[in-house]
Formats: sequence, C-alpha cells, structure tokens
Amino acid sequence: MENYESRGRRLFMKFHLQNLKFRYQIILVFLLVFLLMNVGSEIAFYSLSAKNVTDNFQESAEDAISQIENTLETRLSIIDERAESILINSTFTSTIEQFLLSPTTAHAVKAQTVVSDYLKDFERGESLISSSFLYTERGTFDNYIHYRNHEFSFQDSPFFSVYKDEAMNSEQWLPPMEDIIFQGSSMVIPCVRRFTTPAYHNWLYFIYQLDKDQLEIMLNGQSPFFDDIIILDEKGRRILGELQISDQDLQSLNAEKNAPASNRIQGELEKNNTTYLVRGGEIRQNGWKIYGLKSESELLDSLSDLRGSILRISCIVLILSIIAILWISRHLTNALSRLEHQMRNVQNGDFSVRFFYPYRDEIGSLSKSFNYMISTIQNPVSYTHLR
Repeated sequence: MENYESRGRRLFMKFHLQNLKFRYQIILVFLLVFLLMNVGSEIAFYSLSAKNVTDNFQESAEDAISQIENTLETRLSIIDERAESILINSTFTSTIEQFLLSPTTAHAVKAQTVVSDYLKDFERGESLISSSFLYTERGTFDNYIHYRNHEFSFQDSPFFSVYKDEAMNSEQWLPPMEDIIFQGSSMVIPCVRRFTTPAYHNWLYFIYQLDKDQLEIMLNGQSPFFDDIIILDEKGRRILGELQISDQDLQSLNAEKNAPASNRIQGELEKNNTTYLVRGGEIRQNGWKIYGLKSESELLDSLSDLRGSILRISCIVLILSIIAILWISRHLTNALSRLEHQMRNVQNGDFSVRFFYPYRDEIGSLSKSFNYMISTIQNPVSYTHLR
C-alpha cells in the first residue's frame, strides 16, 4: 500500500506545475488566461448579440404587422364600401325590386343587365376579389365572366347555413374553401352579406369571394422576413398560413397582451423542437387576427458567420501570441539557462567562472549575487591551496 502511495506521490510531483521549466510555465499560464478571456468574451458577446437580434426583430416585426394591418384594413374597407354602395344604390335596388315583385321577362332581362354591370364594376380594379354573386328567391345573378357551376345549390351551401341563427350579423366571413359557385379549383375566402330592399323584405344574399393566392402574395410581399403569416378569423378558423402550428396555441397568445385595450400580440411558440417568435395584431374590419412567425434559430443563424469570423481571428491572435510568448520566454530564460550552466561548472570545482548580465532587472541582481558568492568562496579555497 505504501509502495503505491509513494509511486502516486512521485507521479504527482513529476507532473506538478512547479516542476515544469519556467519557460513552459509562462506559456501555460498565458494559454489559460487567453482561453478564459476568449471563452468569456465570446459567451458575453453571443448573449448580447442574440438579445439585440431578438429585440431588433421584435421592433421590425411590430412595424411589419402594423403595415400589414393598415394595408389589409384599407383594402377590405374599400371592398366593403364598394359592396355597401351597390346594395344601397337606388338604380340597383329598384331594378331588383321590379324583378322580384313582378318577375316578367322584360324585368328579368333588365335585372340581369344592370346587376352584371354593377358586379363587373365591383370586381374591376381590385385584384383581391375573385368573383361575386347575388342570390334571390326568384333567380341568381353574376357578371357572366366566370362559368357557373350548375350543380351549385345556394340553400345547400354554407353561404345559407351560416345564417341559421337569426341573431347572426348581416355580414359573415367564411374560412377558405374551393370555389363552389363557379367552375375551377381556385381557393377563395367568401364573404356573405344578407340584406333587404325598401319594397322587398325577404332576404337577399350578396357574396363576394377573395382570391386566397392573391392575398398570400400581397402579405408575403410586404413581410418577406417572416417564415409564415397566419390569419385566424374571429371564430378561430384558419384563413391563411402553412405552418402546422396549433390554432389554439396561437389564440392563447391573445390573453397575454400587455394592455387590455391593445390589439398587439407577442409571444413564443414551440413546434417540433423549434421555437418561433410571434408578433401579431387584429384587423378591426372583420376581427381577423394576424400572426407573423419567425424561427428563433434561423434568426440567430445570422450570428454564426460572425461567430466563425471571431473564432478565426482568435486563432490567428493565439498563434501570433504564442510565437511572441516563445520569443519573450526564450529571452527571459536564456539568461537563467546560462546562469544554471555556470553553477554546474562551480559544482564541478571551477571557481573561476563568472556570469555577466548587462541589465539591471532581477536576473542582473542575481548575477551580481552569484559573482560575489563565487568570489567569496574562491578566496578561502585559494588560501587553503596555498597553505
């Protein structure tokens, strides 16, 4: 047992720091200090940069969401005002009333002509509108630009069933669907307006459908730095967005708004081990909620190149510093090595040696002490030899 302990003690002393040569001690201490400073500064820099990148994204996202809100509210308001202006236009309503109250061929032809012209004007100049349609109990109307789907039945459609509750608002937005009124497979976002005329009190239904692809192009063109833009209607149904994130999780962010009166939404969501930063707002026009999402890891990837550059510069500085430290340590320890050599000569009995060092640092003081010591020793030895 003692043998093992003594071996361990000798092994420990062999690799003890103070057993290293002075030159290697200097290099080792420098490397440790350099490593600690470099790692500490890199961690501090990365943490600060990550916070700055995130904060900058939040500010940019806030501006982007505000721009989307303003653009979308403006476009939807214009569409809504144009729809309202048609439904209260005296020429339009009187022509419809004549047909509904007296459905003669002449009144039907006149109604088809007038309504189609108004619907053409309604769709003209607004790329978001895909199509429009008017339903009455005595007939349906469109602008004859699109081919009608003859299998379409209004009373069997969601446009009619959405009003089963009589307390519903006169204007209803439906979630995206494939166009069932007209032929084709385009995806549309329908809006249904239920109304009456002064002389005809049964319900009439005016439907206009937004082009979902055009809406995506408009939103993505305004905010290209978002990974995805998700829109939910006031009932929590998805209107737009491709990311497979739970709509309930998005809605849960609504309760985390800083101020009760604010329509700003901010938070984080995690999906498939990816954290998404979320910034959102609300469209007052129809209650849609907009969520802009950006992957935090993708956002911080911009720091990877910078971190790589810092690492390369650190390696270059380390190499140059090691070369400088080797030169300095060699300069410092060279005098000590020569002094050690002279001491070995004294040990072998040569008292005539002297150590010359021109500088006044600690090694200079040591050289003077060495020379004085050798002179002191040499005189008694010479006297002994003479006797």
